[in-house]
Amino acid sequence: MGRRKEERIIATAEGVVADNVANDSGDMVYSIYSDVGSPTAANRISYQAINRARLTMGENLDDLRVIAMHSFVYGTLLDDEKIEFKKPSEAPFEVPYYAGMMVVHSEMMPVSTGSNSDEYSCFLFAPGAFMHIDEVPNRTTIYGNEGTEITRDPDIGDGGGADYLTTRRFEMIHPAGMDFTGTSLAKSQGATLAELRNATNWDRKYTRKNVKLACLKVNI
Repeated sequence: MGRRKEERIIATAEGVVADNVANDSGDMVYSIYSDVGSPTAANRISYQAINRARLTMGENLDDLRVIAMHSFVYGTLLDDEKIEFKKPSEAPFEVPYYAGMMVVHSEMMPVSTGSNSDEYSCFLFAPGAFMHIDEVPNRTTIYGNEGTEITRDPDIGDGGGADYLTTRRFEMIHPAGMDFTGTSLAKSQGATLAELRNATNWDRKYTRKNVKLACLKVNI
């Protein structure tokens, strides 16, 4: 379940950025990426590059406190011993930080293939960047309720039968300040990951400074 949420958050951020580039002059994006065979330090993630991405929010730059990056980008920071680990007082684990921002790393982060080198997108978030609703339907049925049902098939398992547990959830993950237009949507029940990445399904309604997301594009 957690991995599915991660996939949808990343795909949604991709769609928001794609809409921003197509319709708002890319004012949420800062890129130091270059499609060259031998990237230099100027093309790789750094304090300065992160600050420039944060400054796309103007005086609200300090709202951005979390940076999500591909595991390969994170690996370069580990190699350079740039990651600082902090242990929350009530947690049994350490949390990685870079440039004062909490780091989240995932191989699901977007990578665009270039002719000479790949482009890695990092997303910078602020608290409240996404709204989330997760509910389970609870209307009673003769089999349990709509959210959870137990059914039995007596004919399988070499005659022993089997019990099935079915669960249903209603979930919505939505970026604050954006409108999901549904312009390119195959089914009204919900969007696929590809549809979440589609720029035509998004439209920014808030001013730039009030959309708590920025994108930094780098080499490794």
